[in-house]
Amino acid sequence: MGVRIVLIGFPGVGKLTIAKELSAMVSAKIVDNHWVNNPILRLLDEDGTAPLPKGIWEFTGRVRQTVLDAITAYAPSANFIFTHAGLEGDERSLRTFQQVAGAAEACDAVLVPVRLLCDEEELARRVSNPERRQRLKSTDVAASRIAVGGRGFSIHSTQTHWCSTSLPHHREKRPSRSESIF
Repeated sequence: MGVRIVLIGFPGVGKLTIAKELSAMVSAKIVDNHWVNNPILRLLDEDGTAPLPKGIWEFTGRVRQTVLDAITAYAPSANFIFTHAGLEGDERSLRTFQQVAGAAEACDAVLVPVRLLCDEEELARRVSNPERRQRLKSTDVAASRIAVGGRGFSIHSTQTHWCSTSLPHHREKRPSRSESIF
């Protein structure tokens, strides 16, 4: 029986950083939201702050579903860590989570949703990093402040919360097992 960890959090909270650390600990493959979204987003000429075209997320949802179908068909017992940005009350965020949850159920995998939190100032610092733009990640500091101060994302009754404010800053080396990123 596999495990499906879903790291949920605002842009800049450290989803991929934590996924990389966890993947080594639990022998899991990572399915990062940008690895799913970027093949579609790279087709656009966006600056990272402008609203995306209406309907674009339907295309990324199809890519995600194809990835989940392949996992269900070829790796149902493997462990996976998914990253997901989302907002409570946002229908698209809920659909994305339901896609992952449905695939986990189809594989009889254990679903572990984890909401990542981060201090507003630290989140703004991370989001403003120009390297994020190269990976088609949000660089909209104003939106990150609104997200932290506004709507959270609580999608599952057994959801765990982790604070990522004290994550190491873009280290050159990976932390050793004795160094905690939490």
